[in-house]
Parts: sequence; structure tokens; C-alpha cells
Amino acid sequence: MRSGFFNSNITGYDDYGNPIYDRAEEASFFAEFFADFIGNGVYPNPSTGMQVLADNGLNLKVQPGDCFINGYRGKVEEGGETVELDSADTNYARIDRIVARLDIEAREITIEVLKGTPTTTPVATELTRNSNIYELGIADVTVGSNVSTITQANIIDTRLNSSLCGMVATVITQLDTTTLFNQYQSWFAEMEEQASDDYDEWFEGFTEPAETQFTTWFNHMKDQLSEDAAGNLQEQIDELDENTLKFTLLEEWNEE
Repeated sequence: MRSGFFNSNITGYDDYGNPIYDRAEEASFFAEFFADFIGNGVYPNPSTGMQVLADNGLNLKVQPGDCFINGYRGKVEEGGETVELDSADTNYARIDRIVARLDIEAREITIEVLKGTPTTTPVATELTRNSNIYELGIADVTVGSNVSTITQANIIDTRLNSSLCGMVATVITQLDTTTLFNQYQSWFAEMEEQASDDYDEWFEGFTEPAETQFTTWFNHMKDQLSEDAAGNLQEQIDELDENTLKFTLLEEWNEE
């Protein structure tokens, strides 16, 4: 069986003068060790780590941050990384998926674009995940027909979706945020629909002209005052006028 990791002893030298070790192991074995207790995903700190932002025209900017894929670490350095999308289709929209890709044969993790297919109902390209290639989807970008600029509204951040990416937050595996993400999307859609229905109902209530509605309301309030109430109000006004007159005459008399 394989085991590690232990110090190696030099048992000889090859034809090029390089030492030959008795306990040498590949990096993949070391990566497997970490992958056993650290889940794949983007590191949560900072919260903007590897976030995809609209930049200029069809360019995007991937913010500085780190990711972990099957025991290997990827890092977007300070200043971020620019990604350029292909030109928009003239007739249909498409969805491009921005991924962090582990390529074992190339021995690197890179930021790549999975270009979508323009169609009336576009969907993002499926992630590749096999023994050589493993991708994390960090954002989906809708590229509308004939557009020349991507805005932030066109970008869906998928870092919290653990089926596509997820956050490195615990040992063994990352926190499963897929349910939370889906609940949020469902709640938002429900609230949007409810707000629209409430607005339609409110607006339909204003079928009469504003002047007619005000007149109806005013007449209704006027009818609430009975003759007794109106008479009582007039008596209080008359009494107030009488007291005011008495007070004024008293002041004039004192001055004399």
C-alpha cells in the first residue's frame, strides 16, 4: 500500500546526476490527503473572493480570492483577472458560465468561459467533472442578442450554489447552501408576483376620475355630521366669539 508522508533517503543518482529517493511521492497523493477533509469551493473570506463583476463592454472582472478543488489551491491575485466574452449573437441570447477549472494534465487552475448556445430559451453549459478536469461554476452571465455591454444585472453569482461551486467552510465538505439559494430565489419570485398582483388590485380601484372620488368622499364625510353635531359645533364657535369680545372690552376698561 502507499503511505506518507515520510522523509526520503537518497539511494543513488540517475544518469543526469539527480538524486533518487526511496520514499518519493507524487503531488496528487498529497492533494488527495487534503481533499479527504476539505471540501471544494471558494474561500468565504473576503466575501468578494472570486466574485464576477461587470467591467467594460463585454469584459468581466474576477475579484481577488482563493478556491480549493480536489486538494489543489487556485488563487486570483491582487488586481483581479479580466475575462472577455465573445460577441453577442444577432438573433438570440445565450448564457455563458464562468468557471474555475482544475486541469490535472496541464497542472493548473485557471478561469475559463463556457460559452453558451444562442437560442430562444438559453441555458448554461454543464460543468465538466472527471479524473482530469474539474470545474467550479462561479457565475452565469446572460449575453442578450446584439448587446455590446454586460451590466451587473446580467450576472448571476453562483458561488453559494454548492451544486455548482459552494464555499469552503467546514472539514469533510462545504456547507450545503443549495437549498438556501433555491429558497431565496423562490421567495424573491413569489414576492415579486405578489407585489405585482397587489399593485394591479390597487390600480383597478382607481377607475373613477380623481375629482369624482374626492367629491364622493367629501359628501360621505359631510353626511357623518348630524344636524345636532353641526349645531353644537356652531354654538361652541358663537360662545368662543362672545368670550373673546368680553375679554377685549375688559382690557380696554382697565387701560382707561
